[in-house]
Amino acid sequence: MLLLALITLFNTSVCQTFRYADLKVNFTKPKPNTQITSPSVISFEFTVTNQGPDTIFQTDTLFYTSGHSFKLRNSEIKIPIPQIIAPGDSIVINDTISVNSGKTKADFNVFFIQVPMTYGPDKGKLKLTNEFSEDRDDNNPILVLNHIGNANAPTLTKSSGKMYPNPVTGGKLFLKEFNNISSITLYNANMQSLRSDILTANNDNSIVFTHVSPGMYFIQVVDDSGLFVEKLIIQ
Repeated sequence: MLLLALITLFNTSVCQTFRYADLKVNFTKPKPNTQITSPSVISFEFTVTNQGPDTIFQTDTLFYTSGHSFKLRNSEIKIPIPQIIAPGDSIVINDTISVNSGKTKADFNVFFIQVPMTYGPDKGKLKLTNEFSEDRDDNNPILVLNHIGNANAPTLTKSSGKMYPNPVTGGKLFLKEFNNISSITLYNANMQSLRSDILTANNDNSIVFTHVSPGMYFIQVVDDSGLFVEKLIIQ
């Protein structure tokens, strides 16, 4: 029995078939070198093009982390691939990034800390068969903007609160170490606020997402210690 298990393990590791898909990523919105005024977040859009040779499927996952020149870092993002992406095809990703609203910077840069790449069906955890191999040469562009601080908007002071789990499973998000929450707002990927009745507060310091489709969202919590912003993946 032990010998059979060892043979199976050996065959699994030796017979792995790694796909290869070279990604090319470009920012598409807003236009480079435009002037923007932001209260606390900036919306941006980028395209991911599969340069082949292998196809990306809906069971695969896109992974990246965005950043900017104000040195505030956002969370890692894993997005289910919304469609089959054959070599030469592209998908468009909409995202947001939190900034310090009071600062002005002539050359404000949005970039990728972790460049976009793809994982196979195991989401990069176990390195099973069909795991992606990707060279990452063409997927770290920089979006340069002229950022004008909004003096009337609240400065992005990070709250001491925490949320988990992220990705959200089972429709429930737990809150921890928040101090007198005054508002909770959920946005879609285009920074459009969703109606308040989709959030239900519980006595166990949790939020239940009612009638929320799986996907990427952006949640904002204001409490006495400041503003908490976080990208959420709801599975």
